[in-house]
Amino acid sequence: MNPSLAKSNYYYITAAVRKALKDLYYGGHDSLVCSGLLSHKNKRLNSIQSIEPGKFPKILLSYIHSEEPDKVQVDINDSEGHLVWTRIFRIDRSASTPEPIESSTLGKAELDAMVNEKLSQLRQEQELEQLRSRSQDLEDENEQLKSQLEEVEKTLEAKNTIEHLMSLAGTYGPKILGILRANPAPSGGLSGSQGSKVSLNNDQQAVWEMTAEFLMRLSPENTENFYYLLVELSNQPEQLPELIRIIHAKNTSHEV
Repeated sequence: MNPSLAKSNYYYITAAVRKALKDLYYGGHDSLVCSGLLSHKNKRLNSIQSIEPGKFPKILLSYIHSEEPDKVQVDINDSEGHLVWTRIFRIDRSASTPEPIESSTLGKAELDAMVNEKLSQLRQEQELEQLRSRSQDLEDENEQLKSQLEEVEKTLEAKNTIEHLMSLAGTYGPKILGILRANPAPSGGLSGSQGSKVSLNNDQQAVWEMTAEFLMRLSPENTENFYYLLVELSNQPEQLPELIRIIHAKNTSHEV
């Protein structure tokens, strides 16, 4: 046996494996595992199982040196366990290079197909990422629209409230003022909750203005209640002193 010739044979095998790994990587396979089977005279010597591509050639060379096989089978599988490359080398120690007696390598057409498949997958991933980004943009726009819609609804609600109050003022205001004009305040004065005297007989205009200002502060329900109160008082003006007495008594009891 010529040791230098055998060593040349061994490096030819590892060189062929490295080239296959390189071709597969550029063909789109970025996750591979390698296995090897060493035999002599059709008897199994040893095997190498599921080794990373970067470590496999060196481990394979070490096994070949130690086991001295006459046949070496190398299999390369993808991450899903599919066989993507296999070759069986017969080591003839009298020849300068081992002879591949069985080969299942990828030709140019197969490599082109793998490259196109990988590019198509990358394009699909890119399109998917763009769709995700667009979906997020639409969600953000939807949130902004919801916020704007809420603001519009609040503005519209406030506008409707103001319009309703103005409508009530237009409906009940003249009626209330008409009742006040038709029933002028009695002579004398009105005792307030703190005993202050407010003269109403000599300045009915002030009373009307005070009433209008008071109406603007009332809710729609209380505006209607105030109108109905005035209607009752206009029909029974003699009840006004009694009403004032009740209000004054209630205020006095709260102060105590």
